[in-house]
Amino acid sequence: MSAAMTLTDELDAPVARTTTLFRFVEFVCPHCGVERGGVHVDGDDGVTFVECGVCHHEHSVGVLAVPTQARLEQWRSDAVHRGNVALRSADGVHGCSLLAIASCRRLADELTAPGKLRLLDEIARSVGDELHPVQQAALVELGVALGLPAAAINAMLALL
Repeated sequence: MSAAMTLTDELDAPVARTTTLFRFVEFVCPHCGVERGGVHVDGDDGVTFVECGVCHHEHSVGVLAVPTQARLEQWRSDAVHRGNVALRSADGVHGCSLLAIASCRRLADELTAPGKLRLLDEIARSVGDELHPVQQAALVELGVALGLPAAAINAMLALL
């Protein structure tokens, strides 16, 4: 502002207004290394970040892509339920349920190999009886969706 401007001129100057939206989120804080509550800040001025409620560090919104333990447990529960439905409805005509395959694919990068085998075993045992060949084929599809090697899937099927 020029030296010739008065206080009245400064008060009459246009003020830029922005809207900022806050949303409470649960996320894995990269600084703390554990799950934390925080705030997703989204301003119409292009400023978007996630702030940890404990350490107060600001992170890119990419941290929200890392699943929390609660989200992983929900995904696993969905995979077991949908896998159970897929095995119970396996009739040799239709492929394994697309929802079951999608649920397993979503977990593929999040579970270790033993975790994937435990999940597949839980789905197989949810049917109860000995698996029919079409149910075994459906289970193989789920194992493939989890990213398990054929040898691991076949070894598990041999134990059922």
